[in-house]
Amino acid sequence: MMLIREPEQHEIPELYGILSQYPSSFWDEIGEAGFVRWFKENAQYPLIGVEHGQILAFSYLDYVSEGHYANVVFAKRKGINYVQLLNAIREAGLPYYFALDIVKLTATAPIGHTASVRFLNNVGFTLDGILKKHAKINGVWHDYHLFSLLREDLK
Repeated sequence: MMLIREPEQHEIPELYGILSQYPSSFWDEIGEAGFVRWFKENAQYPLIGVEHGQILAFSYLDYVSEGHYANVVFAKRKGINYVQLLNAIREAGLPYYFALDIVKLTATAPIGHTASVRFLNNVGFTLDGILKKHAKINGVWHDYHLFSLLREDLK
């Protein structure tokens, strides 16, 4: 069973290893030390999913509008049990974030990244639209899907 909890300071470098599996010129440029510094200064309300002493996934809020909405970022280690991760997020992660007195969570996924889109749909997010030229990766601008999940839709 996956345990959802806040990360300890010594675990933050391991989160970079999970995140670095995904293409991003920003993370590549700043490296692990830059990520650790950035994470400590910017990631709000971080959570990690741990099983058998190994961090399998993490999430954090990268924008919080008190009493309104927050953007949540999910990252998982490749090859983990997908269903177990979904259950842990639904049972512990989402209620934790909605207890912060926000109305909705938003999330983004790159256009064409079907695994991320499927994951967000399975968690309960709905597609709201497309963010044009949302992220520049390796010198190329990419469009992203924008998803949201309202507190009252949490099942």
